[in-house]
Amino acid sequence: IRDKLFFFGGYQRTSLRSDPADQTTYVPTAAMQAGNFTTFAAPTSAGGCQTKQYNLGNGTGGALFPNNVIPASLISPVTAKFIATLPAATSPCGLVQYGYVNKYDEDLPVAKLDWQKSDKQSIFVRFSEGNLNQASTFDGKNPISSNNFGVHDLDYQAVIGDTYLIGASMVNSFRLSGSRTNVAKVPDQYKNWADFGANYTPSPTGGETMVTTVSGGLGFNIGSTGNVPGQSHNGPNPSVTDDVTWVKGTHQIGFGGNVYHQMMNYWSGLNAVGSTQFTGAWTGGAAGAGSGLGMADLVLGQESAYSQGLTYGFYNRQWYISTYLQDSWKVTPRLTINYGVRWEPYTSQSSKYGQISVVSPSLFTAGYHSPVFTNAPAGIIFPGDPNYKCGNSYNCDDWHKFLPRLGIAYDPRGDGKTVIRAAFGEFEDRTHMFQENQSSFNAPFSDTIQAPAANIANPWGNYPGGNPIPFLSTQVGVGSAVKSAPFPLLGGFSQFPNAGFNPMYVEQWNLGIQHQFGTWIVTANYLGNHTVHMVSSQ
Repeated sequence: IRDKLFFFGGYQRTSLRSDPADQTTYVPTAAMQAGNFTTFAAPTSAGGCQTKQYNLGNGTGGALFPNNVIPASLISPVTAKFIATLPAATSPCGLVQYGYVNKYDEDLPVAKLDWQKSDKQSIFVRFSEGNLNQASTFDGKNPISSNNFGVHDLDYQAVIGDTYLIGASMVNSFRLSGSRTNVAKVPDQYKNWADFGANYTPSPTGGETMVTTVSGGLGFNIGSTGNVPGQSHNGPNPSVTDDVTWVKGTHQIGFGGNVYHQMMNYWSGLNAVGSTQFTGAWTGGAAGAGSGLGMADLVLGQESAYSQGLTYGFYNRQWYISTYLQDSWKVTPRLTINYGVRWEPYTSQSSKYGQISVVSPSLFTAGYHSPVFTNAPAGIIFPGDPNYKCGNSYNCDDWHKFLPRLGIAYDPRGDGKTVIRAAFGEFEDRTHMFQENQSSFNAPFSDTIQAPAANIANPWGNYPGGNPIPFLSTQVGVGSAVKSAPFPLLGGFSQFPNAGFNPMYVEQWNLGIQHQFGTWIVTANYLGNHTVHMVSSQ
């Protein structure tokens, strides 16, 4: 193998450390924590903090608070404990300055082996890896800095390639590859509403965290979709590709195909952590008030929007299959035509455990109840139901997808100084594996519930039957739900069209003219495209 075997290896590491105090927000001052909003509710023109005068009251139809002072007896002990964990305000309006910790280390090793086995055959092996450790933005003290959990992201790919000279005019290129992605969040350890005394069921999937927004006047927020627990494991995603190039006379013919299978195993505690909003709706609902402040609602403990559900996830799969035939034909020394067709059937994403639901208006009108889940409302069908026609897939497959391509290159004078090029082609695309994510929010797979506004001490206080999370947790798991699983009130629903779904494709065309003037070359190009059946939300 001397002078025939070659090896290459490389390694790169990137490290970043920063912690700038470049963020500002507003938190309750000592006066506000005691119920005194006189200054905070006043306009800046009168030495206050708002763009206008706010007049706070005690709920819909309630009396206004004299001088915008909330009685101590109405202050929520739950939110008082929560506020005590926030940083101290540095101004009468509650200003605080903070930053997000930015700390990550990324390692990128790569290796390649090339073997010239013979004059006719060469083989290569390539491996690459990406290993990212991204720290949380939480500084361990200020909960407002808890915006994104830490992440450990480990990705790696391997490919084996073989190029073989079949004859003097034919070459075969074969590729076998696989990849895997593992993304695991590293939860923060702060607190949740139960730690402060609320009737709240913590997420069982790790992390002491919360997602809370205070708006309506100056306010703050803690958390985002980035500071909830979750993991994603994708792979091994095998792919096999074979391409043949054959030169025959004035033709260069190419044909081949590709088979690729991708998998995504995912779970998230987004809905299990829940979301709480204090918007000023409570203190703005008093007779004659007309406005409220989220900070005042917070001190009272009166949230205006609360949602929570279960840990959700999905196990999605998808095949990609394609074959093609093309020819580059040199018709004359001045004219070359490139033409071909690609067969690329649409094979939908599928759910390993059938976590799909579709609302059928006609079945709803008929009062039809699916036998798959006995408590499902009328009109909702699932894989396994005789009315669901797409197996365990989100959409029905379409095997009749042929995509043409045509291009020409023409030298009108034959002197090599002018060339006209034109082309047209159709190209199909797929939705990414996370596209159907929100269908996993649907009952009975996750049961995200929008509870009516209540006091945060018991956010389920106005929900029929009280806190449903403990019972739902016994009926539903990631990727599974018992046949008699409940469909709770005030749950959300999203769906994707199944039968009759048209996958997206793009039509692209171009026209170009190039001419040489002495030592100068002038080029004019026109490019166009048209996207058909773009997937979007409604």
